[in-house]
Amino acid sequence: LLYEADVSWAQAGSKRVLIDTDLGTLFPLICMDLNDPMFSFQLLDGNPSIIPFCTNWLDESSEILSYWKMRLRGWKGWFVAANTWGSECSDLGSSTEQQEIAFRGESVILNPEGRVMAQASSEGNCVLYSSWA
Repeated sequence: LLYEADVSWAQAGSKRVLIDTDLGTLFPLICMDLNDPMFSFQLLDGNPSIIPFCTNWLDESSEILSYWKMRLRGWKGWFVAANTWGSECSDLGSSTEQQEIAFRGESVILNPEGRVMAQASSEGNCVLYSSWA
């Protein structure tokens, strides 16, 4: 699922995949995939162990953790979100104007009960880690 700004440089995929690993089944997501109306059905049907979630979630001054948890409702697995922080300039189409885009940060690891095991702040680089226990 593409964000409106992505259509100028990316092409939507045609399917999502489950990847079997020694740690369990992965269900990788990128950014807007979490918002796809079909996501919940695919999540519960595939029942993966881990969701690695790479994203550039925009900072729209709203709390994101509760939204992410709501989208994961009914699923019991590890959610590992790596989110961009800070801001960058983006071209606005074919014009010479540029717009500053702010990203939310707050990368997080949630355990299968939805408890925060590690969380980044909204600014700054860091490495998050958690034990399986």
